[in-house]
Amino acid sequence: YDKWFAYAFSGNGKPYFYAAIIVRSYKPYKKIDDLKGKNIAWVDPASSSGYIVPKASLLEDGIDPEKFFKKQVFAGGHDTVVLGVINGSVDAGATFTNETTGETGAWTMLSLSRPEYKKKIRVVYITKPIPNDTFATTEKFYEEHKDVVDKVNEAVSTLDQSPDGKKALYDVYRIDSMIKADSQDFEPLRKAAAKLK
Repeated sequence: YDKWFAYAFSGNGKPYFYAAIIVRSYKPYKKIDDLKGKNIAWVDPASSSGYIVPKASLLEDGIDPEKFFKKQVFAGGHDTVVLGVINGSVDAGATFTNETTGETGAWTMLSLSRPEYKKKIRVVYITKPIPNDTFATTEKFYEEHKDVVDKVNEAVSTLDQSPDGKKALYDVYRIDSMIKADSQDFEPLRKAAAKLK
């Protein structure tokens, strides 16, 4: 994407979220070091919170996932990662959380989530903040269809100003609102992706 117009306020009231590595709560793992030689599930290679940022963060912390974990698999979705951890098919999984305390995340927010999942999950690692999802377009599309992009941008950025709009944002994507953004806001993601080559 060449042109960013807005990015989302997540359910935590902030324009960012975090990646977390989670384990089953009854397991003895309390910190990332306890997972040496264990298995981990990532979401997919394009997931910022389910792969790119947590893996780059581990590398920054001196942990090479290729050597640290016994096995790494791609689960294909955040729900699948959570379920894999809960049912014991993997020892750990990377997914998203809304805050540094790990109170809420994929295990409390997604379609397959259930209230009891919160008691079954323990967070053992949290990254630095990740900019939230975007409304973006290419420079070429913007140049060719500026009127369309501007109208959509106006609609998206004011959607939170009515009760129905707020409800729609929450129901569709569990966000509070959209705020203005620019390309520089996403530099942390570029750096993480570059670290993984």
